[in-house]
Amino acid sequence: MISYQCEVIGVLQYLFAVRGTPEHLRSNNGPEFVARSVRRWLDQAGVGTLFIAKGSPWENGYIESFNGKLRDELLNRELFLSLEEARWVIDRWRIDYNHHPVTWFQATGMSL
Repeated sequence: MISYQCEVIGVLQYLFAVRGTPEHLRSNNGPEFVARSVRRWLDQAGVGTLFIAKGSPWENGYIESFNGKLRDELLNRELFLSLEEARWVIDRWRIDYNHHPVTWFQATGMSL
């Protein structure tokens, strides 16, 4: 088994233990998710797979929304002078994005 497949299974085992086992796992057709060993492990865990069709990003609105925010709020506004700087700035943005989300109402100053 290739190491990234083992890593994927290890992460999924952890997530299933912490968050519970889902009925289905939605993913793209990347090699780490279509690998026989991963599919076999998911089958043994009783988890179905739902693959996103190639060229169908609308099937995964969450990641498309994230990609748009990353592009609009960070990548289009920064000029990285080094890989180290890019890693640092992106990591700070990631922490802020995950731990201090701004709702649409907060961003526009509107209230319910």
